[in-house]
Amino acid sequence: MDELENIFRSSVNSSRPPMLTERLNVLHETGAILLKEYGGHFSNCIEQSGGSALKLVELIVKSFPAYRDEAIYDGQRVSFYKRAQLLVSDIWKRLHGHGLGHFIDIDSLTMFADYSVPQLLSYEGVLVYSPELKRRIDGKEEIPPGDSDECEIRAGSILVVDLIVNHANEIIRLEKNSENEGKKLNAATVDGYLWRKSVDQEHLYQQTPFHRTRTIFY
Repeated sequence: MDELENIFRSSVNSSRPPMLTERLNVLHETGAILLKEYGGHFSNCIEQSGGSALKLVELIVKSFPAYRDEAIYDGQRVSFYKRAQLLVSDIWKRLHGHGLGHFIDIDSLTMFADYSVPQLLSYEGVLVYSPELKRRIDGKEEIPPGDSDECEIRAGSILVVDLIVNHANEIIRLEKNSENEGKKLNAATVDGYLWRKSVDQEHLYQQTPFHRTRTIFY
């Protein structure tokens, strides 16, 4: 367990990583499924996607229970699939969109809804909470996973990032600059930028509390 603690220790604070037992269980479960279903090689799962980011997300969620990031909101099942989408995005970025990292529909991914980007968006004033939700967050109340407030925070963050992506791409299109030719932003790249900004300027964004939810999904 000490080795696992070192692996998951944050680069920005020295506190003990939370939910280590749950993380260990996920590693064991995921490893066993990977051996049984994909011969121990995740590349086999990627190849089954046929170059589709959405298909790969579907395969991951179907095969590995720890990635089934879903909730019931107003009687309807909603899915966020933060870690599954982030996994696909990381493959795409690390392989620069080539080989196993080439996905024809990478722009179909949403941002990876967790707690850090909503915190940044709230600080910047583009994600505005109701007085009651703000009270819960400011009071550091633990919000259960699947709670309607948690769903709304995550869904709102996805909507905001989609609006940012659309607006930025429209600016790029209208500028008609040769340097921008062929360039296009997507939710994965904008999420990465916002997350990096939240880490680099943590002292600033920590002035705004983040919502507290204990979950294996983010």
